[in-house]
Amino acid sequence: MVAFRAAGSGGGTVPNIASLNPTSGPAGTSVTIQGSNFGATQGTSTVKFNGTTAAPTSWGAASITVPVPAGATSGGVVVAVGGVVSNSVNFTVTTPPPSITSLNPTSGPVGTSVTISGSNFGATQGSSAVVFTGGGVGVVTSWSATSIVVTVPAVSNTGADAFTGPVVVNVGGVVSNGMTFTVTPSITSLNPTSGLIGTSVGIFGGGFGAPQGSSTVTFNGVTATPTGWFRDSITVPVPVGALTGNIVVTVGGIASNGVLFTLTPNISSLNPSSGPVGSSVTVTGTNFGGTQGTSTVTFNGTAATPSSWSTTSITVSVPNSLTTNTYGVVVTVGGFASNTLNFTVTPAITSVNPTSGPIGTPVTITGTNFGAVESLELRRVGATQASSCQFQTARRPATSSLLSVRHLRQTASYLQ
Repeated sequence: MVAFRAAGSGGGTVPNIASLNPTSGPAGTSVTIQGSNFGATQGTSTVKFNGTTAAPTSWGAASITVPVPAGATSGGVVVAVGGVVSNSVNFTVTTPPPSITSLNPTSGPVGTSVTISGSNFGATQGSSAVVFTGGGVGVVTSWSATSIVVTVPAVSNTGADAFTGPVVVNVGGVVSNGMTFTVTPSITSLNPTSGLIGTSVGIFGGGFGAPQGSSTVTFNGVTATPTGWFRDSITVPVPVGALTGNIVVTVGGIASNGVLFTLTPNISSLNPSSGPVGSSVTVTGTNFGGTQGTSTVTFNGTAATPSSWSTTSITVSVPNSLTTNTYGVVVTVGGFASNTLNFTVTPAITSVNPTSGPIGTPVTITGTNFGAVESLELRRVGATQASSCQFQTARRPATSSLLSVRHLRQTASYLQ
């Protein structure tokens, strides 16, 4: 007896696969199977990718459309109709490329923590990496198939950097789409942090870009002229007109954080540079500050009392406690001391009693800072010679209220 199966009763004819389109792709890829004897409807018929059952989206006698099932591996695709299995045609299941859908945030300085969302990153990092424009490889703090947290890298020892441009995820040599991250300039330190006009300042940080181009450095709003510009450092002299305030680097219209630079006070002149205690002295210079506040003027550490104060000029009285000597004048602003200029305190005659009399008349000359007295010259105003007056030992006072010869010559115009 010969078995007979009626046509159309399910599987009387062997299904045949003529072609697959495409012949490779990741899970989820829609594949069209062309052939014959598949049956008009699917019914209980199946399609398998190397043993993994797929779920067709359309079925016809000569064509089936089916997505590659999750978990499928490379191997033969077969169609089974009524228990009869077709020939096998090879399909290569590829690893899906990583895909970035968003960055959060989309801008920030070096060191910013960025969350990269997407798919197909792999459950663990392994040899995969996040690469910023400039070649800088981000420091990964967490990794999953759909999310990566990474820190924007600084310039590496190899010169790789992170600057504005696409960020990509590289998984097993397969590179994702790129998504733009804007690296903003950031100052981390200054060296020095204070100085005078013209002082060369090193600015260190990241995101400066190179070369300078249209980027700028300002000192409290005053534009400076850099002498060196690199991606992570700038060298620039303090510009004329700068005042104490923040240094800011602006790159591509984006301003960095500001870091304080202090313009230290500088004395350029004293007028006069000598005089008695109580005399008024004008201290001229820069960076004294608009008002005195807690700032000071000292003569060898002895505080003086200013009567006026501005950024470039201070008027101060020589302290009464000083004696004849040379003193260093210093202006201190915000804890920063200026350079030192010397001021010489000279003796001063305040009175002569009596103011006239014959030879031999005892005369008392009163004043300050006379020092030890040995002799005195009396000079008539307009005269070219002076007479020497010797003091009687019994009458010479122990205090410095009498004027010596050399001191008298310094203040001779007072004599009457």
